[in-house]
Amino acid sequence: MKLQVNVSISLISKNAADSLYAALEPDNIGFPEGVLFNINKNHNRIDFSLSSENDLKLLSTVDDILESTQAAIDTLIKVGAN
Repeated sequence: MKLQVNVSISLISKNAADSLYAALEPDNIGFPEGVLFNINKNHNRIDFSLSSENDLKLLSTVDDILESTQAAIDTLIKVGAN
């Protein structure tokens, strides 16, 4: 059975979303075999979609993406990106 996870992150501005998207873009390669990943940017929102038949790989990948996203957001806050 294929599992799917969708995550949407709304930011304060389009500029902040652009900055977060640019910060995460280099990491959008090398996903585990069998994990499908898609990221879209829409104004001030970033949407992630992941799917896999392997629940452990999927959950581990989602965890990695959320950690990277949180680190990038923390950095953007420190540098004052808005």
